[in-house]
Amino acid sequence: MEIRVKETNKLEEINIFDANGSNWTGDLVGYDINITYNIDTEEYECTQETYDWWVDHIERRQAADDRWEQLLDTADSDKYDKMVEDVANAFNCDMTDYPEVLDNLCDVYDTEVESNDK
Repeated sequence: MEIRVKETNKLEEINIFDANGSNWTGDLVGYDINITYNIDTEEYECTQETYDWWVDHIERRQAADDRWEQLLDTADSDKYDKMVEDVANAFNCDMTDYPEVLDNLCDVYDTEVESNDK
């Protein structure tokens, strides 16, 4: 997603992809009232502070999502169903906390895998 930073007038990109490679950045940031659409330039705009926040959040979220997908790929069918249920419950947090909540859930399943390997 291209977005112009107001203070620098620089056109930047922020992107997050799902496991199938689909870019869903617009869906993620779409409700942020700090990102506006400029009809004259046909561009999204935001302040440097908003842009920096989204860059950080998306980097943390993408890393957590990628880690989660790797764990799902190695899960047997019973564990897979439990993991899907657990991640659905993880969505019941504030969006700003989601990367850490998902990372903590990954830690739980990583620990279970390590325990089963011993």
